Amino acid sequence: MSRILDSERLRLVDFSTAHLDDFAAMNADPDVMEFFPAVLSREESAAMLHRLSYGFDDLGLTEIVSFTAAINKRSMRVMEKIGMQHDPADDFDHPNLAAGDPLCRHVLYRLRRA
Repeated sequence: MSRILDSERLRLVDFSTAHLDDFAAMNADPDVMEFFPAVLSREESAAMLHRLSYGFDDLGLTEIVSFTAAINKRSMRVMEKIGMQHDPADDFDHPNLAAGDPLCRHVLYRLRRA
């Protein structure tokens, strides 16, 4: 497992199926999932982990894109701390939310492979 980022409060590592227990626990926590429609089951977390693995390992993606509701300042701060870049021109209204919904406006962050 190679470290990507290591600080006093955070260690970001290559994600793998070895992390499923922690990933599932995180996705089942209502506080963590505050800005998501619902918490996820262990099976849903495993399926998500499989999709992430497919994208990076099998497809060889060169860019990671992440987005969150504009009111979710905590997630925005995490993306900034791991080096993701925000361009306001990429922000968008979520197509499945009504105009005026507090979660409608989303911000997009990118991290490109060096």
